[in-house]
Amino acid sequence: MYFLYSVLLFLGLLLFLPFALFRFRKYSNTLGEKIWLDLPDFSPKGKTIWIHCVSVGELNAATPLIKKVRMEFPERQIAVSTTTVTGRSLAEKNLAAIADAIFYFPFDFAFSVRRALRQLKPELIILIETEIWPRFIKEAKSSGSLICIANGRLSAKSFKRYKTIGFLIRAVLKNVDLIIAQSESDAKRFARFASADKILTAANLKFDTGDGRPDFESNTPAKTIGQLSKRFSLDASPNLIIAASTHPGEDEIIIAAFEKIREVIKTRLLIAPRHPERAGDIASRLANKKFSFAVRSEEAAESDSNAEVILLDSIGELKDIFRWGKICFIGGSLIKHGGQNPLEPAARALAIICGPHMENFDSITELLLQNHGIIKLAYDAGSAGQAADELAEKILLLSRDEERAEQMGKAAAEVVERNRGGVDYTINQIKSLLQKRK
Repeated sequence: MYFLYSVLLFLGLLLFLPFALFRFRKYSNTLGEKIWLDLPDFSPKGKTIWIHCVSVGELNAATPLIKKVRMEFPERQIAVSTTTVTGRSLAEKNLAAIADAIFYFPFDFAFSVRRALRQLKPELIILIETEIWPRFIKEAKSSGSLICIANGRLSAKSFKRYKTIGFLIRAVLKNVDLIIAQSESDAKRFARFASADKILTAANLKFDTGDGRPDFESNTPAKTIGQLSKRFSLDASPNLIIAASTHPGEDEIIIAAFEKIREVIKTRLLIAPRHPERAGDIASRLANKKFSFAVRSEEAAESDSNAEVILLDSIGELKDIFRWGKICFIGGSLIKHGGQNPLEPAARALAIICGPHMENFDSITELLLQNHGIIKLAYDAGSAGQAADELAEKILLLSRDEERAEQMGKAAAEVVERNRGGVDYTINQIKSLLQKRK
């Protein structure tokens, strides 16, 4: 079974590699490390805990947990891996003082995985959300590592796909010692493939990433926050609309909605693309519409303070930008991507709007809807004109009715506050898992 899996994985990589190198050239520099993991500055001096987060979203969710792991296990070394370039960049920015090693997760080939395990010698591996890599988990278990899936997520879409290869998923999850699901729905789906006695449920770790807790402070220096405010005159922008983590197919809808909005009220728009390298394409669209705009990565200019649109093409600063926002649109929800995390703007008490596709955060979105902390649109990118009209209508509604916007934001913040605690619960379960090993 694993041999066939390796063959199919290798063939898939061969077919996809030319396209990936052409379309995403930034990934070409990651191949060597993913195949031949080499950590010259890391030689285990004691027991190691390896935490894997695929990209920015998972890393943001896991950061409070990683910090807590460092606090609770000071004698152990902490290794953090990611799959994407943006994930690694954020890890190096925010966790350099915490992690003993930051690196790319190896390809799921036997020789790559074994090399990584020999170098790191992990006592415990924590996989964040849905990182179920068959070869890696098998080899890690064979090497003697404990394996925990934390903040485990198995969406309805993934569950349907996994059922077609249920025999493989069951074999893989037999090697996992503990699964801490992020909701009861996720736990029930995991239970179709794994023994119920190894599945627990905790509050989603993302609830613990909100502001207002001293142990989870901002990673952006106060000086940088001040510079952002001054450069873009954010303190003087009371009606700032934030389009957070947008994807291709959404920006044109957001821009069209903003065209309608600015004809009625004075406001500004900040667009933060999920992938910063798309900033050039968005800038072209703004220029074609004759908007005045400023780009975060470009050299500062006097006109930045009055720009109608701010293009935030940076990594890790969006969380701090929310403090100036009034209304936030959640990206990835107008297309069939499944939405992005709404909890950071919720923690900042912003009035939140999302598209109809929030499958990646279905339980969180449902909580926010039940508590009137979010507005969910009916139209998506398949009906772009209607989606733009509806988005403009909802933003204008909240801009005119400040009391309703304030109540929405307060309700969203209360949902976040009531559901915190996943980090502490997960840490306690990790302690119990490690104690059983003794």
